[in-house]
Amino acid sequence: MTKEEALELLKQNLKTDNLFTHSLAVGAIMKELAIHLNKDEQKWEITGLLHDLDYEETKDDPANHALKTVEMLGDKVDQDVKDAILAHNEKKSVGKRY
Repeated sequence: MTKEEALELLKQNLKTDNLFTHSLAVGAIMKELAIHLNKDEQKWEITGLLHDLDYEETKDDPANHALKTVEMLGDKVDQDVKDAILAHNEKKSVGKRY
Protein backbone atom coordinates (compact mmCIF):
# COMPACT_ATOMS: atom_id res chain seq x y z
CA MET A 1 0.00 0.00 0.00
CA THR A 2 1.24 3.48 -0.81
CA LYS A 3 1.02 6.50 1.45
CA GLU A 4 -1.51 8.01 -0.95
CA GLU A 5 -3.72 4.92 -0.67
CA ALA A 6 -3.46 5.03 3.13
CA LEU A 7 -4.44 8.71 3.15
CA GLU A 8 -7.43 7.97 0.94
CA LEU A 9 -8.57 5.28 3.39
CA LEU A 10 -8.23 7.78 6.22
CA LYS A 11 -10.31 10.34 4.32
CA GLN A 12 -13.00 7.73 3.68
CA ASN A 13 -13.18 6.51 7.28
CA LEU A 14 -12.25 9.39 9.60
CA LYS A 15 -14.58 12.35 9.73
CA THR A 16 -13.11 13.97 12.85
CA ASP A 17 -10.40 16.51 12.04
CA ASN A 18 -8.56 15.86 15.31
CA LEU A 19 -8.41 12.13 14.65
CA PHE A 20 -7.20 12.69 11.10
CA THR A 21 -4.49 15.06 12.39
CA HIS A 22 -3.57 12.52 15.09
CA SER A 23 -3.13 9.83 12.44
CA LEU A 24 -0.90 12.10 10.35
CA ALA A 25 1.21 12.89 13.41
CA VAL A 26 1.61 9.23 14.38
CA GLY A 27 2.56 8.39 10.79
CA ALA A 28 5.22 11.11 10.81
CA ILE A 29 6.59 9.97 14.16
CA MET A 30 6.69 6.34 13.04
CA LYS A 31 8.53 7.33 9.86
CA GLU A 32 11.19 9.23 11.80
CA LEU A 33 11.53 6.38 14.28
CA ALA A 34 12.03 3.93 11.42
CA ILE A 35 14.74 6.15 9.95
CA HIS A 36 16.45 6.31 13.35
CA LEU A 37 16.23 2.52 13.77
CA ASN A 38 17.19 1.79 10.16
CA LYS A 39 13.83 0.14 9.40
CA ASP A 40 11.41 0.39 6.46
CA GLU A 41 10.24 3.99 6.78
CA GLN A 42 7.36 3.69 4.29
CA LYS A 43 5.93 0.64 6.03
CA TRP A 44 6.26 2.21 9.47
CA GLU A 45 4.67 5.48 8.30
CA ILE A 46 1.71 3.63 6.77
CA THR A 47 1.30 1.62 9.97
CA GLY A 48 1.18 4.83 11.98
CA LEU A 49 -1.26 6.43 9.58
CA LEU A 50 -3.65 3.49 9.72
CA HIS A 51 -3.43 2.51 13.40
CA ASP A 52 -6.75 4.22 14.27
CA LEU A 53 -8.53 3.67 10.95
CA ASP A 54 -11.49 2.01 12.68
CA TYR A 55 -11.63 4.31 15.72
CA GLU A 56 -14.81 6.16 14.82
CA GLU A 57 -16.55 2.83 14.27
CA THR A 58 -15.15 1.10 17.38
CA LYS A 59 -14.75 3.95 19.90
CA ASP A 60 -17.64 2.55 21.96
CA ASP A 61 -16.40 -1.03 21.49
CA PRO A 62 -12.70 -0.99 22.44
CA ALA A 63 -12.45 -4.78 22.37
CA ASN A 64 -12.82 -4.60 18.59
CA HIS A 65 -10.51 -1.61 18.04
CA ALA A 66 -7.77 -2.60 15.58
CA LEU A 67 -9.57 -5.82 14.65
CA LYS A 68 -11.87 -3.90 12.35
CA THR A 69 -8.88 -2.08 10.82
CA VAL A 70 -7.14 -5.37 10.04
CA GLU A 71 -10.36 -6.66 8.52
CA MET A 72 -10.70 -3.49 6.41
CA LEU A 73 -7.12 -3.77 5.18
CA GLY A 74 -7.41 -7.39 4.09
CA ASP A 75 -4.43 -8.23 1.89
CA LYS A 76 -3.57 -4.60 1.09
CA VAL A 77 -0.74 -4.61 3.66
CA ASP A 78 1.80 -7.14 4.93
CA GLN A 79 1.07 -9.23 8.00
CA ASP A 80 3.67 -7.37 10.08
CA VAL A 81 1.73 -4.13 9.53
CA LYS A 82 -1.46 -5.87 10.68
CA ASP A 83 0.38 -7.33 13.69
CA ALA A 84 1.62 -3.87 14.68
CA ILE A 85 -1.91 -2.45 14.37
CA LEU A 86 -3.29 -5.34 16.45
CA ALA A 87 -0.67 -4.56 19.10
CA HIS A 88 -2.51 -1.25 19.50
CA ASN A 89 -5.28 -3.33 21.13
CA GLU A 90 -3.64 -4.78 24.23
CA LYS A 91 -6.07 -7.71 24.38
CA LYS A 92 -5.36 -8.71 20.75
CA SER A 93 -1.62 -8.13 20.69
CA VAL A 94 0.31 -10.97 19.12
CA GLY A 95 3.13 -10.43 21.59
CA LYS A 96 5.42 -8.56 19.23
CA ARG A 97 6.83 -5.21 20.18
CA TYR A 98 7.67 -2.70 17.49
